[in-house]
Amino acid sequence: MILEGLKLMVLGMVIVYIFLIVLMIFVFLSSRIFKGRAMATPSPGVSAVSKSADELVAVLSAAISSYRSKKSKK
Repeated sequence: MILEGLKLMVLGMVIVYIFLIVLMIFVFLSSRIFKGRAMATPSPGVSAVSKSADELVAVLSAAISSYRSKKSKK
């Protein structure tokens, strides 16, 4: 009974290691295939995102300072 459990454990570990090796091979091959596509130039929409991010930082800073000033008055 214990021997059957050990066989099952070894079989499960072998299957997991084979799967991990196959996964590593696919990741390596996909990195080779898609290497040139990852270095594409950013789209013009990036500047709009950073502008809205700057506005968001300004709004959050104003809200925090307003909260702190109200809290210190109490």
